[in-house]
Amino acid sequence: MNERRIVRLVFGLAIAATAGWGLWLSGGPGHNRLLREDSALRDELQGVAGGVETYYQLRKALPETLAEAKRFCAEQPSAYCPEFAPERYAYRQLGEPGRYEICAEFNLPAPPDDKRFANADAGRACFPFSAFPLE
Repeated sequence: MNERRIVRLVFGLAIAATAGWGLWLSGGPGHNRLLREDSALRDELQGVAGGVETYYQLRKALPETLAEAKRFCAEQPSAYCPEFAPERYAYRQLGEPGRYEICAEFNLPAPPDDKRFANADAGRACFPFSAFPLE
C-alpha cells in the first residue's frame, strides 16, 4: 500500500469512530425521540393541571375525572383550556381541598435540569398539585 492510501484509511477510520462515538453519546435517534415524547408529555401534563385549576376556581371543587375538567373548561369562554388527552393520565383527589395528583407513563427518567418534574423515573410517575380558588 502506498502512503496516501494509508493516510486516507486512517482518516476515514478516525471520522467513522468520531461519528460513532457522537451517536453513542447522544443516545441515537431513538433515544432523542423518547426525550421529545416525554418533554411533550410533561408540557401537556402542565396543561392538564391548568384545566383542573380552572374547574376548581370556578366550581370551588375538584372534578371527579379529567374528562369532566376538560369538558367544563371548554365551556368557559374566557378560560384558558389547553388540549389534552384525559385517557393518557391517571387522576385522583388527595382528600384535602384543592389537592390532587396526576400520573403519567414516561419513557425515560426526567432530565436533571427539569425543575417541574424533578426526580421522576421512567415508567409511571405521579405529581401532586394544589388548586386554589379565586377570591
